[in-house]
Amino acid sequence: MSLKNLYQLLELPNFASPKEIKSAFWHLAKRYHPDTANANHYEDFLEIKYAYEILSNNKKKIAYDEQLENELDNKSRNKQYKIRADKEWIKKYKSDQLKKTESILFDTEITNRNKYNHWKMILISILISAMLILIMVR
Repeated sequence: MSLKNLYQLLELPNFASPKEIKSAFWHLAKRYHPDTANANHYEDFLEIKYAYEILSNNKKKIAYDEQLENELDNKSRNKQYKIRADKEWIKKYKSDQLKKTESILFDTEITNRNKYNHWKMILISILISAMLILIMVR
């Protein structure tokens, strides 16, 4: 189950101070209060109010911060597994690319050899033709 980040609801960095929490709450309460907001932001206001109720009470805030820290640790652990998996995929991808590159280089080498042989055959044909012409002219 994903824990809702109350600090983000109040547009604060994680583990903000009580003074920052109070200031952010009053600023957002003015913006989203049903009596002052032009649009219907009642649900947003209730979420902000709930976040402030939790974060302004020291005991609730300590318990919430522990839960949030555990949640963030779990996410970072999952991210580390994903990064490890991504690194393995990248390693395999690079290996495949290297094999393809080696194959292309080998094919190019063969093609270049064939081109060289092709030109060699053309030169030999020209020389034979020239010799035949010389023989016929005599």
